[in-house]
Amino acid sequence: NKNRAEWVLPCGEAPRADLFVVPSTNAVVTGNSSADAAGSGSQQALSVAQVDAIRASQAKMGDNSYYYAVNKNLGNTITPLEPNVPRAIAALSHSHLVREQTIASYAMMDGEAKVKVNIPLAGAKSLPSNGIAVGFFDRSFKLKIRPDANTELSLNVPLLLERIEPAQCSVKVLDGRIVLHLVKREVDKIWYELRKTKGVGDSEYDKLVPWEGKLVVVTAGGSGAELPSEAAPVCLTGPPGKLR
Repeated sequence: NKNRAEWVLPCGEAPRADLFVVPSTNAVVTGNSSADAAGSGSQQALSVAQVDAIRASQAKMGDNSYYYAVNKNLGNTITPLEPNVPRAIAALSHSHLVREQTIASYAMMDGEAKVKVNIPLAGAKSLPSNGIAVGFFDRSFKLKIRPDANTELSLNVPLLLERIEPAQCSVKVLDGRIVLHLVKREVDKIWYELRKTKGVGDSEYDKLVPWEGKLVVVTAGGSGAELPSEAAPVCLTGPPGKLR
């Protein structure tokens, strides 16, 4: 009979239990109906919305849900969804956060074969033994100093006035200061400034490429305790990037 409707009503449910009455249309999930339990072999079909409602009831009421009995006694194939547990993501502890400070005070001294860059730093000789890293390029350098694992002092010069010999450059740790020795590639050139600036009518400036050439890294430090390897300063190729 096309107009005949079958209803399955629960008995003995817990107070305030969720009840759903659904017609058997728009089938997407099938299972044994009450007629199946009596041996008739007919099928009951549920829509997507009905399945969602059933799962919501199961999630809220657990064993008290009427649909728990449907699953258990009538062989219904609907199963509750696994709870959506957020994936745990490891967070950096505060001890691994590094504060970066730009070195604003330094002085340049031009010599015949090299240029010296003096950076005043109180307690320089007490720096960690691996607390300094300098990366020299053909016409650039980046200096990184870590007095401790959480602080980094940096001086980055993307374009020097003239070219240097990266493999011959060095860094010295003295009382109250750090000194960079930049070996000139052309010793007859006079350095009147450290950083190359664009002058009036300078058509070559825009052709210069910062951080060009092979990177040569020199490390140094003071008499302080060595930093863990993951906290020691690092110089990489290319422009200065994020702190690790």
